[in-house]
Amino acid sequence: LASAYAEEASCTTSTIAAPTLTRKPKDGDIVTFTLLRFQPISNDDDDSNNSNNEQKLVIEPLFDTKGTLQLVLNGGNYLPGLHKLLSTMSPGETINDSVIDAGYGAYNPALVFKVQTSQIANSLDTSLVKLGMVLRMGNGMECRVTEMNEEVWTLDANHALAGSAYEIDVRLESVENGIDYWGYVEDEEGV
Repeated sequence: LASAYAEEASCTTSTIAAPTLTRKPKDGDIVTFTLLRFQPISNDDDDSNNSNNEQKLVIEPLFDTKGTLQLVLNGGNYLPGLHKLLSTMSPGETINDSVIDAGYGAYNPALVFKVQTSQIANSLDTSLVKLGMVLRMGNGMECRVTEMNEEVWTLDANHALAGSAYEIDVRLESVENGIDYWGYVEDEEGV
């Protein structure tokens, strides 16, 4: 009986590895890549979106910006510009000094507006609001609070990454067929 347990304990399981491809990736493929450098490009010379000559708000990325990473090409994570760049590369290829857009368009000064504090006071407890907070307006628009005083608040409806760009060095390590290759089919509810 003891030997039966010993044999069972020594069994190993194996997984089926997806074949690595030599072609450029297409939508839905799993790509492994190494971000060698990911550097935000400063807009210090552009005062069009900063009337007070203050430093532009720098948002910490919501994703890894260095090391070897994986994503599903055009699967909705990471910056759209990174997906676009990876789709042009072949496995083993390195691209240096590429500039990618954050994917939220140019900063639009027309989306910055002032609101009288008295107009807001009836809608929310203004004592709870801090600079940088995002408020959802009655029409569903989200606006970041960029200035506030007793009389007037300045709200910015631009996406926090609007007008942002990054300079990157990236190496495409490998491409694997995406989930369609394995015969996955969504049901009517998309599950």
